Formats: sequence, C-alpha cells, structure tokens
Amino acid sequence: MKIKMLYVEDDLVDLQAFERLVQKQGLSYDYDVGSSIAETKALLEENKYDIIVSDFQLGDGTALELFDSFGETPFILVTGSGDEDIAVSAMKAGARDYLIKDSDLNYLTVLPVTVENALKHEKDEKRFQMLSHALMDIKDSVFFTDMEDNIIYVNDAFCRTYGYHEEEIVGKEAAVLWGKDIENEYQQSIFPKALRGGLKGEFLHRREDGSLFPVLLSRAVIKDDRKKPIAIAGIVRDITERKLIEQQFQSLAHFDSLTSLPNRTYMMEKLSQLLVQARWNNHTLALLFIDLDHFKKINDTLGHDAGDKMLKDVASRLVECVRDSDTVARMGGDEFMIILPKITKAQDAAVIAQRVIESFDSPFTLNGHDCMIGASIGISQYPTDGDDYESLVKNADIAMYKAKEIGGKNYQFYNPAMNMAAFQQLVLENKLRVAVENKEFVLHYQPQINLKDFRIAGMEALIRWKDPEMEDLIYSGQFIPLAEETGLIIPIGEWVLEEACRQAKRWQDAGFPSMKMSVNISGRQFRQHNMVEQVAETLRITRIDATCLELELTESVLLQTEVTTKVLNDINSLGVQLSIDDFGTGYSSLSYLKKLPIRKLKIDQTFVEGITQDASDREIVKAIISMSHSLNIRVLAEGVETLEQLTFLKESDCDEAQGYLFCRPQPAEDLEKILSKTEKTVFAPLKKGKI
Repeated sequence: MKIKMLYVEDDLVDLQAFERLVQKQGLSYDYDVGSSIAETKALLEENKYDIIVSDFQLGDGTALELFDSFGETPFILVTGSGDEDIAVSAMKAGARDYLIKDSDLNYLTVLPVTVENALKHEKDEKRFQMLSHALMDIKDSVFFTDMEDNIIYVNDAFCRTYGYHEEEIVGKEAAVLWGKDIENEYQQSIFPKALRGGLKGEFLHRREDGSLFPVLLSRAVIKDDRKKPIAIAGIVRDITERKLIEQQFQSLAHFDSLTSLPNRTYMMEKLSQLLVQARWNNHTLALLFIDLDHFKKINDTLGHDAGDKMLKDVASRLVECVRDSDTVARMGGDEFMIILPKITKAQDAAVIAQRVIESFDSPFTLNGHDCMIGASIGISQYPTDGDDYESLVKNADIAMYKAKEIGGKNYQFYNPAMNMAAFQQLVLENKLRVAVENKEFVLHYQPQINLKDFRIAGMEALIRWKDPEMEDLIYSGQFIPLAEETGLIIPIGEWVLEEACRQAKRWQDAGFPSMKMSVNISGRQFRQHNMVEQVAETLRITRIDATCLELELTESVLLQTEVTTKVLNDINSLGVQLSIDDFGTGYSSLSYLKKLPIRKLKIDQTFVEGITQDASDREIVKAIISMSHSLNIRVLAEGVETLEQLTFLKESDCDEAQGYLFCRPQPAEDLEKILSKTEKTVFAPLKKGKI
C-alpha cells in the first residue's frame, strides 16, 4: 500500500536527490511536491496526505507558516545545520521528527526510516486513543441485586476491583461488600433510600482479602413495565486515588513542604481556634514570632541548598524547645511562629524564648562548614496585645523587628510604643515611594585620585535624597537599607546608573579629560534577570563609552552561583570595569578573585582609618595591595583623611585613593572647577610637600 506524501521543497537539487532516492529504493511513495507556501496550502486544501515532509526555509517564507495548515497530518521538518532550536520548537508544535540537512544530503538516507517511524507512531497513538475510550467506558464496577439485596450480577471491572471471581460473589448479600462493622450498620440503615428511588454517597467497602477502600456508590431501583421494582442496580467507583490526592492537597495547604511544620494557613486556623478556647476558659495565650538573623548571607555564600538544610535543622531545634501542647509553624522564608496556649504569666513565654535563643548556640553544619546564626523573637500576648489573629501576629512581628534593631539574638515583648515606631517606618517607606515617583534624588560626586601623579582617575556617584520637607539633604545610609528591604532599590539603582552615565557624557562633551564613572550596584539590583541588558541599554542611550563606566559590587554579591559568574563575565565583555567595594569586610578569598573579572578592589575605610594607630590594620592593607597586584588588580583606598594615611598608602604602592583629604562629595557643577585644572597636577600642594 502506497504512502500518500506531500514533499515541500523549493531547492531543485534537493528535490531531484529525493526523487532519485524514491526511484532507487523503490519506495512506495505517492507524492506531491509543494515548492512554496502558497502552493503547499493549495495542495493541502485539495488533498489528504498520510504524512508531510517539509523543508523549513522556503523561498516565500518558512514552514512555521504552514504548521496550522498541516492540521492532524503528521509531519517531519527538515532544517539547516544551524536550525536545531527551530527544530525543537517544531517538535513542540507537533512535528513527529526532524532531520538536519547537510551539504552531502546524507539526511535522505535516513528519511525512509524516519517516515516509517512517524507513521507507526501515528497508528499506535490512534489505537491507544481507541483503547483509552474503551477503558473509560468500563472502568466502574457494576452490580445488580434482587429486592432482598442478594447479588445477582457483576461485571469484569467489579471482579477486578473487589478481587472476587463471579461465581464467588453472585448469590451473596450485598452487605459482604462493606462487612459487619459500624459502616455496615450505617449502610444498612440507609438502604431503604435505595428502595425509594436512589442512594448516592461515599462509603468504605471491603475487598475479598479484607482490605478497606473508599468508594463512591450509586444505587437505584430498576422497575419493570408495570412499575414494579425488580432489582437494584449499583455502580461503584474506587476513589482511593482521589482521596490520596485530597490528603496531599490538605497537607500542601496546611504544612510546609520543606520543614513539614504547619504553615501560615494552618497557623491562622489553629490560633483562631485557641483564641475561642482562651476566651471561653479565661486563659492567657502567647505568640512568639521568630526571624533568623542574617540568614540571607547563608543563601548568598553557601547557596540555597545549604539554606534549605539550615531551615530544616532550625525547625527541628524549635520543636525540641517547646511543650507538647505548643505549636511550631514556618510562616515562610526564615520566619517561624510558636503558639503557647494556657500560659499563667509572661515569664512562661520568656522561658521558651530564651530556650530558643540558646538552642542556636551550637553551630549548624552545612556543606562541611560550621555556621552560626541567631534569632530575633517578638512576643505578643492575649488578651493584652490583641484578641484576634491579625492583631497578635502584627504586634509580635513589630516586637521581633525591635529585637533586630538592638542587635538580634534576643527577645522583646510587644508594647504600644513599638507600634508608633512601626508607623513611623511605614510613613518613611511611603515617603520614599513618593520620592521615587517624583525623582527627588540628586547625585554628588567624589573624585578618585591616582597616587602616581595626583590626577583625577575617576568619580564615584553618591546618591542624596532631596526631601522637599527637609532643609538638608538625606544621605544614602539613612534610606538605602529601607530601599533594599522594600525593593525600591531597583528603580532607584536604575536612575542612578543612567544619571551618572549622562553626567560622565556631559563632562566628556565639555572637553574634560576622560575618567571613569564609578556607580554602586546593590545586591538586589544585580540579581535582576535583565542586569546585563540594563547596563547595555544605559550605555546605548547615554552614548558613553563602556570603558568609562565602573560598577562597584559588595563581596557578598559576588559569592553566589555560576549564574553570578556568567553575569559578571557578560558585563565585563561589554567593556565595563568591575570593582569590589568595602573589600575586607565580607568573605573574599584568592580562589574566587582568580575566577572573576575584577579589575579593582576598594579597601574599606575602617582599615584605612586604623593605619596610623593599629599595626594589624597596616599589615592587612599591605597584604591586600600585594595580593591584588599579584592578580593584576588595582587597589583604591577609601576614606583617606590625613597626610599620614596618604603617605603610608603611597609608600605601600596603593594605586588610587579617595576621601575628605582630597575632596568631599559635591554636586557636578561644583566639581567642574576642579575638573578644569586636570591638565595640571590637581593636588599640587600635596605633591610638593612630604609626599
């Protein structure tokens, strides 16, 4: 039997090779040829084919335009050697297979087998669909009983479900299906409903081996032509799987999949129930809201798998700290909650809270590392701090943040004054949102000085908030942490990057000497999926040369995953320079510096400040400079304020420095007076002195 085929190909050489293959191998193909999109669509309207073989690239379009026209007809796509991604997309769109077209036309040698496999797959699929429909029709168990409820007929599905042979079950009372127990008595008691016209419900039935399983049972009376009841029909559906799924959904809805602790939904229901009991019995109840201190660093440095293991270990320790009557739950992220019902005094809650804090004194072992972490705990009590779920949770949360503010690893009881502080924080957050919308920010710039010739090597862009209600500018340290916490750092960071690049371009166009513009990138901003695209787009719209832009990142941002390394390499490939800010305060090591495209380290000002008083700080600074130079990385010292510090840094071969000794951060227009002198030595008095 010939295979009716539509062969879509516009290349005459390839078509002739196909025709030679058919003739040479004597293939039973009755084929039409479509050489264009329009011609192929016309053939599909007039003919029905067993299979379609189509080249992807046609003279007037691509096979993508034909997929809808193929309908249910199986098709094979032929693509060029560079079109593998397109072929995969075609498979998702319904293609049975694809072939890669090569210059030697070797793909034609496997075409017959590919066609045969595709047609066999199509035939098997149709047979499977027919079989599936048949199974659907007979999947339920069917049995009939006489009016005394003796079984007179069962189908094959019944025998499979219950485990009986037909001859074993016919003639027995239907009650054998549910056994002689309480369920049996219940089903017998409602049996008259079946006689009156119908019975439907969920029950437990018993198999031949004695095992119980849940069923959906429907029973109805069958009457003859004279409306006389002659039998009762029963249809049974095994709902074991459905019940298991319901149990799983119930578990997912009420329990945390990672720690197996109750979740927020369960906690809300549980606390609401306990509050009803507490009101009725005039009991006191306490709520502990627990948040891990600096948990984010675990994820950032050791990875999310290690973070997940710590959360599970934390859950185990919390359970060990409480009484059997208490409830421990994971509220999400690194937040946990404990309900303490029936406490007699506040000290009872304090005892549990202290026990929790002390449970963190032992290190957690993660990936072979011993890691320490603390917990901040807020405590609210019923009825003094609230009489409903929302109030108690909110006030415990407020108390927890107070515990964090004073250093973490402690517990705090809620008091109304905390609510006022939380309100003020909310007001600040709302003002910051308005500031983002109204662009109430300005940039100041601080020069970075080359210590070889004291010329300006670059500028660091520093953000200030120009709050219209405040007389003075608000420095970044007063609002950036809140911006990080709320996510507002994303639009703020995007604005800073673009504005700093625009200013650098203005200075270039004004004829000032070329210098780098250094911009701080927050961890949250860096982790945006489009970070590389954002940088590239900023360079495009501001028309600044990529080599004039330097992005500063903290150490904790860099110590993450392979994705981090790829992002850094992609940014570096744009020509943008990368530097590490506040070096020495995080988790830096030679091993990762060797792998990342870092071109500059900025020594944290705490080490620079101690140069003149602390020998260990001097040795640390020397070691950082020496290490960096061995890796061909430049070094900049931050916070330079005295000639003594500058002298030491220059003698230690530090490359660059910035600080109040040279210049405070200033608006762009004020700095232009300094920039105008860059053809000369900028800080000549220093160079003529002891330096």
